[in-house]
Amino acid sequence: MSIPQPQTVFSKEEYYCRDALKEQGSEFILQNFDTLFSFLVHFKDLEWSLIGRSWDLVASGFSQLISTLSVLLEDVSNADGGDGGQKDAADKGGSSALDSESRIRTLNTLRMMTYIYSQMLIHFEDRVAKKNLMALPEAKKGRKKGKNAGGGFDDEEDQFNCDDKRQTILAHFYSILQLPLNRLWDPPLAEEEFIHLIANCCYKILEDSTTANVRLRHVRESIFQVLGTLIKRYNHGLSCSLKIVQLLKIYEHTSSPLAQGVISFAGPALSCRSIVREVLREISETDPGEFSADASGTRAICHFLTELAVGLPSLMQSSISLILPILDFESYTMRICVLGVLTEIISQLLSGDDLDEAAKTSRDSFLDHIENHMHDVNAFVRSKVLQYWQRLCREKAIPLSRQHDVLEKAVGRLSDKSNLVRKYSLQLVRAFLEGNPFAVKMHDGHGVLHGDVESSLSGMIRLSAQCPIPSCVMVTSSLNAVMTVHGHSKAPGFPVRS
Repeated sequence: MSIPQPQTVFSKEEYYCRDALKEQGSEFILQNFDTLFSFLVHFKDLEWSLIGRSWDLVASGFSQLISTLSVLLEDVSNADGGDGGQKDAADKGGSSALDSESRIRTLNTLRMMTYIYSQMLIHFEDRVAKKNLMALPEAKKGRKKGKNAGGGFDDEEDQFNCDDKRQTILAHFYSILQLPLNRLWDPPLAEEEFIHLIANCCYKILEDSTTANVRLRHVRESIFQVLGTLIKRYNHGLSCSLKIVQLLKIYEHTSSPLAQGVISFAGPALSCRSIVREVLREISETDPGEFSADASGTRAICHFLTELAVGLPSLMQSSISLILPILDFESYTMRICVLGVLTEIISQLLSGDDLDEAAKTSRDSFLDHIENHMHDVNAFVRSKVLQYWQRLCREKAIPLSRQHDVLEKAVGRLSDKSNLVRKYSLQLVRAFLEGNPFAVKMHDGHGVLHGDVESSLSGMIRLSAQCPIPSCVMVTSSLNAVMTVHGHSKAPGFPVRS
């Protein structure tokens, strides 16, 4: 006796489930859950045509469930005293307005439908990710003009239209989360497992590198609308912060989308500002060795923190103490990142003339950290710090009382062993001269200071001309540029190099 193939069996069962959906609505899941669960077990062996039909079946059932719950929970809300008392009723046990049997039946329908719907998406994402991983680069290149370029899909999978399916399930989840679902539980508090079913779908979609594409911006926005609702209404903030850091460490492409997501969470629409501090705490508690060992994850975290500093400078400033210890970590990439965050905060918030004493204290503390790392053991950090000083100089964000010390250290870096550091130290010196607040005194008509500068710069140029190091050509050019900026003529004997 031959054993029927799963494809044949589920093709028949799919029609039975469709008939049950027409007759019973979303409650068809109560009698057909085992069939759909078996469908998930054999998901990887099924054809895309059957997967598409089954997806439409479950999506239709979930849509009907949303309509049913909207009417049911609205009636309960009216029975509890109208919309104005909806939240209070839920907190006090508003589920009692539903008879116990109806409440349990509706709750089971919600749990089962959400489980099947979410797991179908996760199985689909896993199957696509596996196929993309196994696809040959030549096959991907040959698909550039296809519908899903770079995805390695076959024609049948193209017809499944994964982007539309993602958008549909996210829209369904967002719609159902707008309802007072807590009323279905007793006590009226949604269980954590149910919340994770929905949240894990959002995180799973973000794992796909194509989600970061510009054309899928609407998908990313839908993801963060769902997650934002879970954070605000269902206390998902802590779990979300943990998952964000986990995604950053594993998937480098998630850095920019997740940064935009956190910015949207903290925005006026959701006002979930505590998520920033929770994420920074999770990053600060990471083992320092991980930053040195995992270059990809470190780059993602650095890009993430930089975008947060640009988008949410005030929140980053209030939680900056959490990431300052990273300045002592071995990873030079993370040190550069934290110093860049400090620079961004100073540039946006602490560069004015009307700062109060607390702001001035914070600014001076941040500048101290940046100044200390002008002598960092790593040349890349030293060169980057000089670039940060150059930016602050051009933005006139450096207090006059500190400019002399910074300029003195910059001149000291002119003799650094790293060519890159020497280059940026010269650029910083030039920026200081161009933005010198006392420049008007250098042209007072007496010619004394003018002559001193002329003589000093000419001497430096002659010395650089005698230097056998090739990089001194760059030194000579920069010094000559500085003289030109301040109206000095080129010094006699300026070397002409081919």
